[in-house]
Amino acid sequence: MGDTEFPSAPVVPELDVADLEVSLGFYVGVIGFTVVFERQRERFAYLALERAELMLQAAAGPGRRFRTAPLEHPFGRGMNLQIAVQRVDHIYRAVLDVGIQPVVPIEERWYTST
Repeated sequence: MGDTEFPSAPVVPELDVADLEVSLGFYVGVIGFTVVFERQRERFAYLALERAELMLQAAAGPGRRFRTAPLEHPFGRGMNLQIAVQRVDHIYRAVLDVGIQPVVPIEERWYTST
């Protein structure tokens, strides 16, 4: 992306995280996202992987807050993200290799439009 271009995904979730560096280690180091841009003073990072984009922000950082209730660990309860990628088996293996067990194992689901 050039300096004046903005990310293009129609919906981009912004996730509060307890530790931005740990989260970047997972999303970038394990999953394979790249950092599109960062606002280090705000403890914020914008990430992309293929056509998927998401934002991470340190929960205790100085950035803007959109909370409607107290933030309690684990963050994101009740939220499910579906991220479409080309090499899902490779990414799933990388997650397992670092000792993370997904709440729901990988599965293949087919749908038909009506």
